[in-house]
This record gives sequence, C-alpha cells and structure tokens, in this order.
Amino acid sequence: MFKIAEECAVEASGLMVRYLPRFWLNGITVSPHRDGKGRERLLSRTFGSVDWLWSGDDEVRFLSATGQLESFVLTAPEVATGTSCDPHPLLLAPCRASGLKAHCADNFGFEPMDARWVSDDGKHLVCVRQDHLSRMSSYRRLRVARDVDFIFGDGELCAWALHNPARYLVHRQEMPEDEPSPPGLHRALRNYLSLFVEPNIDAMQEGDPKILHDLERLQCQLRDVPQDPRRDVLISRVNSFCDEWYGWPGWRRGGK
Repeated sequence: MFKIAEECAVEASGLMVRYLPRFWLNGITVSPHRDGKGRERLLSRTFGSVDWLWSGDDEVRFLSATGQLESFVLTAPEVATGTSCDPHPLLLAPCRASGLKAHCADNFGFEPMDARWVSDDGKHLVCVRQDHLSRMSSYRRLRVARDVDFIFGDGELCAWALHNPARYLVHRQEMPEDEPSPPGLHRALRNYLSLFVEPNIDAMQEGDPKILHDLERLQCQLRDVPQDPRRDVLISRVNSFCDEWYGWPGWRRGGK
C-alpha cells in the first residue's frame, strides 16, 4: 500500500494508464481529454484532486466505478533542486509497471512537487518534494504510464519522473509524435529546462543581457536540430520569451 495524498492510499493494481504523456514544458498531461468539454466529461466520471478555484493543486483522477487511476496532470515547477538534493537514487529504485487503485472514494488535495531536476543528457526529468527526500531512505517506482514513474519514499509519494521528455513535447492539447525525437533535441531541451528556472526567469523579465546571450545560444542549438514538430515547440516558446522580455523576435539574428 502507498500514499499519494494525506487523504488517499493506493495499491499497485491493474494496467498502466493507456494514454501517451503530453509534455508541455510546464508539466505533463496523461489523460483522454483534449479540450474543456472533454475534461468536464472526465471529471463527471472520476474522483480525486483538481485545480479547483485556483487552488493550485495538480490533478489526479480515479474512475468512480472501479477506483482505478484514469488520468493525471502534473506541474513541473520552475525551481531547480538544491545541491543537497540528489535524485539519482530515485532513478535506481526498483520499478514495476502497474496501474493504481484508490482506497478512498472522496476528492482530496494534491500539492505539486516543489523542484525539478533534469539529467545531463536530457533524457530524465524528475520533479520532487525536497523536504520529503531529506527524511526518506527506501524508494520504489511504479511505472503508471508509458515513460512516467510515480516514486514513493517509505511508502509516500515524493516524486514523479518523465523519461525521454523530448519525445512527448507538445504545445498543450495536441497528441505527441509517437516516435523517437530527432538527434540533439534531448540536449536542447535539457538546456531549456536548466535555463528557465528561478532566479533566471526574474532576470529575463528584467532584461538581463547574460540571460539573453544564453537564449541566443539555445536558439543556435535548436537551429542544428532536424526539422520536427517537437523542435518547433521549443522554438516557439523561446521566441515568445525573447519577444516579450527583450523586445525582439527570437529569430531576428541569423534567421531560421
């Protein structure tokens, strides 16, 4: 038995959630819904957590009829893990592919993780609750969807991981390309995720020239990645920030 929230215990049971993850840079969605109406239908037949009235909660939903995990939407915080937080043991923990069955029947709160870490090769994104990790000693991973792990420390959810995140890049609601990402995109994504954290975001908003230089280097790196819709997700995001915070279109220097 595991605990994913103070009010909700779960057991490893059944099949993984069958939907492909969608990684929209600020988080992941594993769900059948593609728009507001689809989400309303999902909420009507499930229970769990939801971002209700700007509560800020992540969304984890179980089928009302069976208690089986059906979908989740998780935030990737714009805060890097501290130097004392080492996520490597989490990735080395025993892993089992499984669904989750809830041992509760009511809605519950589910606070997002508070920090993120990305591996040097860009192939593993881990979002953690740092204060939980400091007091835990035994870890287990459950592969609850393709390339998505829920990670439990001493039986309590303390992190989640997305493997091969570049493969699942989307703008938001569209389905990801179900094929390997092009060469170089993982490392470009790694540089993006490492750059777009506090206090760098505050510095960008203030027009910091050093961060502008880092953005230009990232643009050059993206130009070397073969054409691909997932590459375009990163290009679009970087360009929008260049335009908003530095006042010029992202590809003005050098063109596409």
